[in-house]
Amino acid sequence: MTTTVNPLELIDAELSKASAPRVSKRPVFLFFKENHKALIRPLATLQQCLVFQKHNRFDQEPERRVNAICAAEVGAACVHCAAMAQEKKLAPSMYFYLPIYVYGVVDQKTGEKVCYKEKNEVGEEVEKPLQGVRVLELTSFGTIGAVLKFFREFMKDGENAAITEHDFSITQLGTGQGKTFVVMPKIARPLDSKIQQMTPTAERLRERLLEALPPAVAEGIPLARDKGGEQATQAKQGAGDGSIPEF
Repeated sequence: MTTTVNPLELIDAELSKASAPRVSKRPVFLFFKENHKALIRPLATLQQCLVFQKHNRFDQEPERRVNAICAAEVGAACVHCAAMAQEKKLAPSMYFYLPIYVYGVVDQKTGEKVCYKEKNEVGEEVEKPLQGVRVLELTSFGTIGAVLKFFREFMKDGENAAITEHDFSITQLGTGQGKTFVVMPKIARPLDSKIQQMTPTAERLRERLLEALPPAVAEGIPLARDKGGEQATQAKQGAGDGSIPEF
């Protein structure tokens, strides 16, 4: 579908994206596949999670796919909002971002630990176990909505401790629209001090999300800082032994 958005705005947005400083290539989100079972610990309560309006459009053509935080969230004009009048699928939806620590992920079909590939300092690709600080991207809709609903109901039960005091296993069963998620709580226990040191601040979490899901800013308006971001503390450093990737 032809868009009526000013092409110069799109050009400026793309040029700005291309000239922006290189962002961290470290993984941000925890993604699931069929039969994957993750053991995680929420590092924030639902009251502390970050909330963003996000534009999300899937298309068979990769260049037409959209997965971006709305620029209005950073006080700027949004290219996708401008195009929304012509394409309703670009309407933003509300997403909830919960920082978690991933102890590990196991493929229940093979019994093997799930790994990911990352380039080291010399550009060589190395395989690492999926472990460390990640983010759960949650919505009230879609199959992942079951996970958000579980955490909300868990909080409502007065007999439960805060979600930050429990480990949880999350398992994906099935694929596509037929997939489901099973969430099981573990007995409450203190969080390891090394993991506590790795917990990102709200400001650091916001920075990483904006890097991973960059807004499409129209008319060359620069990204605005978060209200109150000036008072945010600096991100805490990792454990320092190099065994767990920093966030």
